[in-house]
Amino acid sequence: NLLEQQCIKHRLEYFTDGRLMEVVKEHRKILDAIEKKDLKQAIDMVKEHNKNTVNSIIASSHRKNPSIELKKLTSLRAI
Repeated sequence: NLLEQQCIKHRLEYFTDGRLMEVVKEHRKILDAIEKKDLKQAIDMVKEHNKNTVNSIIASSHRKNPSIELKKLTSLRAI
């Protein structure tokens, strides 16, 4: 799908330094929940992380290439 293609094509190019720090924090929270064997929290954190990542890629894609239809990019949020 389009999101996978964008991730593979650009990888870290989409992430600002601030987003990279947030990714590290999100991963730590996920691992903490797993270590505590808190399945619900781990799942919730993974969902939140994925949502944040998609939103970051959408925003970055549009900034880097404004000709990309924002409507097409925002449809990725449904994934």
